Amino acid sequence: MKELILALGLIVLIFTFSGCRQHIDIKDYIDQESSLELKIGNQLKHIDTIQVNSNKYIKLIEWGKKNTNGWHLTPVSYIAEIYVGQRNFRLLYTSGTKGVVIGFTDKKGNSKQYSKTTKKGELDFLKERE
Repeated sequence: MKELILALGLIVLIFTFSGCRQHIDIKDYIDQESSLELKIGNQLKHIDTIQVNSNKYIKLIEWGKKNTNGWHLTPVSYIAEIYVGQRNFRLLYTSGTKGVVIGFTDKKGNSKQYSKTTKKGELDFLKERE
């Protein structure tokens, strides 16, 4: 697991220092009328739902509002401990790290994937039980 975290961190770091920065508002890609799927664990086996207006849902949307800048296009595939998804949107994260990856289909139907450096553990709330 440590190797996975180090690899993810290194990849995020590499892409942080290369490429153009993008402004992305995750609200543009999440249907705020629908719940989100949450998978946690090594094989992403533990499946849960983040209900609309739940504490986690609100925290995730607030996090997205505060983190619209500094995204970098990344073509690399990622393995993560935490997956949050809904239709054509996904967020990948490993607890305790300084990076996050989002992927979505844009308004033109093109698949996009971006990474961003965050504060260490900033999205750890996703792993907490409600």
